[in-house]
Amino acid sequence: MAMKMLMTLQTIALILSHLPLISPINLSYPAVFNFGDSNSDTGGITAGIAFPVGQPNGETYFLRPSGRFCDGRLIIDLLMDSMGLPFLNPYLDSVGAPSFQKGCNFATGGSTILPANEASLSPFSFGIQVSEFVRFRARVLQLLAKDKRLSKSLPSESYFKQGLYTFDMGQNDLDGAFYSKSEDQVVALIPSIISEFETGLKRLYDEGARNFWIHNMGPLGCLPRIIAKFGKDPSKLNQFGCVTSHNNLATAFNTQLRDLSVKFRGQFSEANVTLVDIFSIKSNLIANYSQYGFKQPIAACCGYGGLPLNFDNRIACGETKTLNGTSVTATPCNDTSEYVNWDGNHYTEAANKYAKNFQRIGFCERNYLGNTQAANLSDTRTIAACNCHAPPSSTFPALYLLGRSSGRDAELLKSVTRVNQLKELAQLLDAECILPLVVAISGRVGSETPINCEFSGLRGVIVEETAEQHFLKHNDSGSWIQDSALMLSMSKEVPWYLDDGSGRAYVVGARGATGFVLPVASEVFEESGRSLVRGTLDYLQGLKMLGVKRIERVLPTGTSLTIVGEVCCSVIRNSSSSSSSDIGKRKGSWLPAAKDDVGTVRIQRPHKGPFYISPKSIDQLITNLGKWARWYKYASVGLTAFGVYLIAKHAVQYIMERRRRWELQKRVLAAAAKRSGNDEEGSNDITESGLDSSKKDRLMPDLCVICLEQEYNAVFVPCGHMCCCTTCSSQLTNCPLCRRRIEQIVKTFRH
Repeated sequence: MAMKMLMTLQTIALILSHLPLISPINLSYPAVFNFGDSNSDTGGITAGIAFPVGQPNGETYFLRPSGRFCDGRLIIDLLMDSMGLPFLNPYLDSVGAPSFQKGCNFATGGSTILPANEASLSPFSFGIQVSEFVRFRARVLQLLAKDKRLSKSLPSESYFKQGLYTFDMGQNDLDGAFYSKSEDQVVALIPSIISEFETGLKRLYDEGARNFWIHNMGPLGCLPRIIAKFGKDPSKLNQFGCVTSHNNLATAFNTQLRDLSVKFRGQFSEANVTLVDIFSIKSNLIANYSQYGFKQPIAACCGYGGLPLNFDNRIACGETKTLNGTSVTATPCNDTSEYVNWDGNHYTEAANKYAKNFQRIGFCERNYLGNTQAANLSDTRTIAACNCHAPPSSTFPALYLLGRSSGRDAELLKSVTRVNQLKELAQLLDAECILPLVVAISGRVGSETPINCEFSGLRGVIVEETAEQHFLKHNDSGSWIQDSALMLSMSKEVPWYLDDGSGRAYVVGARGATGFVLPVASEVFEESGRSLVRGTLDYLQGLKMLGVKRIERVLPTGTSLTIVGEVCCSVIRNSSSSSSSDIGKRKGSWLPAAKDDVGTVRIQRPHKGPFYISPKSIDQLITNLGKWARWYKYASVGLTAFGVYLIAKHAVQYIMERRRRWELQKRVLAAAAKRSGNDEEGSNDITESGLDSSKKDRLMPDLCVICLEQEYNAVFVPCGHMCCCTTCSSQLTNCPLCRRRIEQIVKTFRH
């Protein structure tokens, strides 16, 4: 009975605790107002200065040019889609009576955060875009006041406060500066850019903006145009072919942008700021492009010149020109979904989809209603909702479920078939064909094409490399604190197997196995080069570059592992016998083969059951799981008992409080009835004796306003009121007359 009650309480607590467990990113805004450059321009530069954005731009989604520097949709378009809102019309486009009911796009291609100069492609800098918004808002409110019917095409007044304000700018500031300034001079320019951006944000906040969605700068050095111009010297490129200097500057910009977002939250408590780590998202895509279905991480899809960049600065996407006496055309690739980059400067719709999806599941730092929950900005492998937190009430049901899961896995491991030699596994499959078959095997890691690790010198089958930029920065108190930012994350894997000398079993999907950990094989710190000029500039901008930390995690060949997983017969083989075919038909479905035509055995994640990869033996795994199951059970019971105690304590306090209030109410009613009788008797006596009204007042006692029985004799400090007796005063926290908090009660005496 007690155990049944315990399980009931745990189930109720589990249900209640999961209600607030996950608070996903709120993307239900009534309108969106966007500011930026060509990365989010939906036709502004074309409408503003008639800049040609012709075919083949827009061919993938719109089937025609749409004013976007892309084969299809931009990230801002995909964001609008996810919210169920129409695409944003550019502020500068007045042809065709565009609707601005759900927002407006002030972004224009070529725009900068700093004010435009004679070399700028676009005159519509960030300050101008903000001024356009201010006029737009004032004009909208003016028109709506005159004619409410215009609300069908204009945003309502409340949308300006409830809407989402998105930003994607800064790339053109750093990009353009590199053509006329040294790297140190560009670094010194970043604080001015951030300051100008802060000024614009404050103006928008004053106009009612509260929800800010900010993209940091992407990996600038990975654009084909940048590589073609600044990457001619291979020593200036990183391992992925990106220009190191430009990526370092983008990282420095993003660091100061993150500091600004934190500062902005502190200054304006109503501001909800979401900082999206576009740099990590796109760097991860370029480093691990093949995992996401891409074939070309750097080359432009629409360009001229062929691989590796397919970019020529003399001819833009879709143009036909005469180069070196020959008429050539910069044509698009056959399949844009295979390319990350579209035209040497911008990304394809396929890459934008990837970036937008990662914004929903991680890579952001967010402040929501005053509470800060941050996804891990320093690790591109982290995929987590931005506003996830586990309340304390979920602890004991979580431990209970973990205990049950560990115990169940321990029992399952006891029931798996243990294979002492891998040759027995092949014989078992051929002889019995038990489908599916979960087994435990052991052996050493091997591969026919191992990876030669760059830093550790090991030969491995799975290699992960990360590079972090470490630096010092000034905090608000003026002291230096250490921080870091992820630069790159790369992962490689080759086909590998376990070999015990008698046979081989190829391993599939090892990364998703329980207990699988890649050990650190090498950890190298490369100090940044120092100079007097660079040191001075770093100090002025509040940064000190320390160096780059490179970590290499490897699963080396020769490592002893134990794997618990599923193997099964191949149902369909080119040389299969009728018996094996009959077996597949008797099972009612064609199961995925784990043994191919030449007799290769594969082990993989079971459809049901445990999947473990560990250097420990099967017996050690069972023992550890049993210990954890018991620990989780005891901890769950203890926390449940403590929870029951707290609930009982609050219940008793509630009952006692209700009882006290009931008794007090009863006393008040009795005292009121008694006083009513005394008043009637006193009134008759006074009438008969002819006493005046002043005498009557003196005969009435000064009673406590709560109990109406005893005379008031307690003074409340600091308000000074005296209206209660000491007995009732002991139950009060606020004065009944002025409601001020009572700090002290002083008893008075009468003569």
